[in-house]
Amino acid sequence: SDEPKNMTAKVTALKEIREDTWRMNLDNGQVWQQMDMSSTFNPSVGDTVQVQKKMMGGYSMALAGEKKSQWIRVTRLE
Repeated sequence: SDEPKNMTAKVTALKEIREDTWRMNLDNGQVWQQMDMSSTFNPSVGDTVQVQKKMMGGYSMALAGEKKSQWIRVTRLE
């Protein structure tokens, strides 16, 4: 796979697909969707997020910088 193990990007668009669950467009053109509901993960347009590939497959995302958050499971849509 050509996917990086770690990536940082800015959120350019958000859609709440159900309560406490987000779909995020990033400035690198990728679209990611949150897999687990989390009231502590509250992204905003302009926030920086980190995406990390997990050891057993799959990906996690967290808010970076001043708004740091816990890691949540995500999947890449585009």
